[in-house]
Amino acid sequence: MQSHTKNFRESAATALANESVQANLAGLYTGFHQARLDAASATPDWESARERGQAIKARTLDNLDYYLEMVEKNILAAGGHIYFAHDASAAANYVAKLARQRGVKLVIKGKSMLSEEMDLNRRLEDEDIEPVETDLGEFIVQLAD
Repeated sequence: MQSHTKNFRESAATALANESVQANLAGLYTGFHQARLDAASATPDWESARERGQAIKARTLDNLDYYLEMVEKNILAAGGHIYFAHDASAAANYVAKLARQRGVKLVIKGKSMLSEEMDLNRRLEDEDIEPVETDLGEFIVQLAD
């Protein structure tokens, strides 16, 4: 990535050593956790809904082949293309090859754990394609290398 930030590491270290920043970060977890507890208590029959959600997830995973075939059929019927990768490396290679074939030089990415897990940024950079994160936290991590 071509972006440069003067003294980023030093500034980040200073901010992370700041007691006020640490208190705010700790408060984030507490706040989110409390908000979840509040939402659960305000939702009628929360536990039943949670259990239904778990059952749907388990049923979907148990029948994943059926759902993947359904998605494939619908994508193809809509004129789309689909690629089933055997592993993360194959998926990253497919995306990089597709970008290279189309002359792509810059990729703007939304936050996606999948692209992080398949090391897509590195693979794109190997092809001289510049990935840029749109998520602020991921962009900061990208700037820090």
